[in-house]
This record gives sequence, C-alpha cells and structure tokens, in this order.
Amino acid sequence: MSGATTATTSATRCCRRAATGAATTSSSPATAPPARPLPAGYTVRAFAGESEIDSRTEAHRSAFHPSKMTVALHRRVMASPTYRPEFDLVCAAADGRIAACTIVWFDEVNRVGIFEPVACHAEHQRRGLASALMTEGLRRLHARGATAALVMSHLEDSPGGHTYRRLGFEVIGRLHEWKKTAWPDAGRDDAAAHGGAQREAAPR
Repeated sequence: MSGATTATTSATRCCRRAATGAATTSSSPATAPPARPLPAGYTVRAFAGESEIDSRTEAHRSAFHPSKMTVALHRRVMASPTYRPEFDLVCAAADGRIAACTIVWFDEVNRVGIFEPVACHAEHQRRGLASALMTEGLRRLHARGATAALVMSHLEDSPGGHTYRRLGFEVIGRLHEWKKTAWPDAGRDDAAAHGGAQREAAPR
C-alpha cells in the first residue's frame, strides 16, 4: 500500500464529512450576453464612490445579515491594487439607494473574472436584480477579453446557486466540511505514523 493510500485510509478513520458547502461555478463569456431587463425605476451602473458608500454598505449588510461589512472596510477594498472601479457594479433603485451590488475581480493575465461578492438588499430580492447585475459584469468581462468567469455559492441548492445556473454557470468544484473524530484503537498506529499526512488528505 502506498503512503498516499495509507494516509487517505487513516484520514477516513479519523474524520467524517459533515456537510457539503460552497460550490464554485464557471462560465465562459465567449459572446457578450444581452442586457437583462430591469423592473421600472432600477438602473445598473458602476458604483459612484464616496457619495453612495453608506448605501452600498447597507445593501451588503442586508444581503449577508449578520455581516461584518462596514464603510471603513469597503474603503479598504477600494484601496486594493486589484480593485477596478469600472467593475464595482451596483443596481440603484428609483430613490437612488443601492439595491444590489457586486465586484468583479478581473485578472488580465489569465483573463479570468471572479464575482465576489454578489449581494441584493433583502427589500429588493426576487426581482432579477442580481441576474441583471451579473449580466452587466459578464458583458464588461467580454469587452476586456476575459475567457472565464467564476462565482462561489455558499450552498449549491440556494437562490444564489439557482441564479448562477440560470445565467449559464456550471458547477466545477465543491467544498466539503470535515470534522475530526476520535481515533479507533485499530487506527492508533496509523495515527502515530501519519499524523500530519492524514489531516491534509482528509479534505481531498
């Protein structure tokens, strides 16, 4: 038995998969998707910066309640060397408040864009705003020569996961939660011999 096989067997003895977590989905924007229609009064555009940072932060916090996002934290995000204002997209309601928002992190070298996060204020959900917002992001990625787009869903069977699939994203990977259990007597020798290896092998 190889060392890798032994480590994996030992990992099975000491750990159990507790839950299936986030799913990573991918889309290839070979052609620019048509803009999606919006309900009356809503507009998709680039984030205007400081003048609406409070409203943007409120939308994020509402979508991910309870959230640690603050105005100061978003300012730090905006100061990141990979932040591009034209890829910080928002959907504004008729009253000017931010109803949904996303940032597309674009890697020009690898021509990949990552949507992170995708947020819709609780008061504005189920109106197609996130879909319209992401479609605009895909259109901008296509214009910049991107060949792939990624987004992560907290749960595959969730409103976000369903939205991403409707937009043409396909699941390419999943994250699983593993919990350590007590070593059975029969596995103690393996535990001593492969103490570091099996912990790393478990999530694979």
